Amino acid sequence: MISRPRLAAVLIFVLVALAGCSQNPSESGDGSVPGRDEPATGSSADAQNKEGERPEGAGPATTREKFLPVLTQAHAGVSWPSAYTMTPDDLWGFMASGAADTSYSQSDATDMVTIWNTCAWILQLIDDTKAGRSIDKDVAQLTKLGEGPAASFVGRIVSDAKLGELGTARQFVTANGCEKGFGD
Repeated sequence: MISRPRLAAVLIFVLVALAGCSQNPSESGDGSVPGRDEPATGSSADAQNKEGERPEGAGPATTREKFLPVLTQAHAGVSWPSAYTMTPDDLWGFMASGAADTSYSQSDATDMVTIWNTCAWILQLIDDTKAGRSIDKDVAQLTKLGEGPAASFVGRIVSDAKLGELGTARQFVTANGCEKGFGD
């Protein structure tokens, strides 16, 4: 069984691994949601990009027009709870800040959809548990999302919620900034 501090560390690691490509390395790290705030200023590379020139050695850029169909395809593969939905455009907003010097792939789209979909279903699980509603649908969706490397922490969140304990779910929400993505 994983201790709660270790679980929190694993969750933070997963978030960083999944969302790392969406963060602009020049951001201040103030806890803002990637793609939602103004980009940091200052580097000469940023100045060159603003003028339409790409710095030497920079990777290929990802444009919204080219990547949105890929993101839409990944988005179509999951269901969202009605209280916590995101569109492909919303998801692009989190990725846009890193797009100027990153070539996003299908796996990046899948990772972004997965992390925000997991956030949505955990927020729904918290709401349903607190209201005394059935959590069967939440558990089914989280179980599907929790296959693979996420199995251990999603399994713990689900097990705890079945007992009415929401501490682990709240840790996940806090560690991953889930509420910021849904306007709460």
